[in-house]
Amino acid sequence: MSTDEIDEITVTMLGPSLSGKTTFLLGMYSVLSAGLDDYFLHATDPDQDLDLSEAWDALVDDGMLPPPTAADQLKSYSFVFREHLNPLLSVDWLDYRGGALDDKVRGEDSDSSTLIARLDLSDAVYLVLDGRYLRDPVTSNTVRRVQRATKAQRMTYFVQQTIDIRRKTGRPYPVIVVLVTKADLVAEARFPTEAGAILDQLVDDVRGVLPICFQPGVTTLVCPVMLGHFGAEENQHVDPQAVRPMSLHKPLLFSLLRYLEEIGLELQETEAELREEVRLREREAADHRPGFWRKGSHLELAEAVRKARKQAEEIARIKQLTREFQERVAHELKDLPVFKDGVRISNV
Repeated sequence: MSTDEIDEITVTMLGPSLSGKTTFLLGMYSVLSAGLDDYFLHATDPDQDLDLSEAWDALVDDGMLPPPTAADQLKSYSFVFREHLNPLLSVDWLDYRGGALDDKVRGEDSDSSTLIARLDLSDAVYLVLDGRYLRDPVTSNTVRRVQRATKAQRMTYFVQQTIDIRRKTGRPYPVIVVLVTKADLVAEARFPTEAGAILDQLVDDVRGVLPICFQPGVTTLVCPVMLGHFGAEENQHVDPQAVRPMSLHKPLLFSLLRYLEEIGLELQETEAELREEVRLREREAADHRPGFWRKGSHLELAEAVRKARKQAEEIARIKQLTREFQERVAHELKDLPVFKDGVRISNV
């Protein structure tokens, strides 16, 4: 299958400046472009691939973190996701500049209206929470301060806008991924609490800071990620030896999994329709008695039966491959908390 024939998912990432959006993307790309097990991700633009690779080399070799996205810059990428050598999906990825969250929707040169339109097209929305503000458990006394610092209110506004638009048009909501970046800071601050208990605490904190993500109709993954153990200081240089990526590939796998679940439902309906068509064609052919003058039409019926069977078999094959991929990805994500309609489902 060529890359022109595969489906595309649209991912939009929101978060304030210095929250770790660009660093997350860089780390995710470095992990998946090199290959993780049987999964690969590559930019379709060779120059973008080179830019991302060089930025990763600068971090690993010299401890140079990528600069924040410029105030007037939107980072758009086109990726192809593969299992083995087979292209599965293309990914239209947009990293919105942090300052866009503060633009007025009707302001001159505002990106906010563009952002709302983009979210309306997105299959997945990544909301980035800076782990610096989640080192301590969020309480009723601190939740407003954390919401202000993380721009949670503005992110909530934009998510609510796209939910309103989709509700009116009867379309499903995008899946949400809450990225808690700089997870090393959270773990260090809450040590010696066990990792599982820290994750449960973090989920409770995210519920308080971004309750929009736990509403009816919304499916949300909460995923702590980190690029390394860099400490709390804000600077552009870090110790290269401290680079230890964690979970950077999992949000994208989750997005692909949820998209393929939607495709699986469509395939199931299509297969049922084709099976019914095969049944009707077979009955029509059985009821048709070929005489001398009707031999040609009988052959046409037999050919129609053959084509319908072939289509049904192909759909069944694709459905099976999709199911197998879903099972492999679900195993990769089994330890992460996923919520549907505000209720935690048994992992993924």
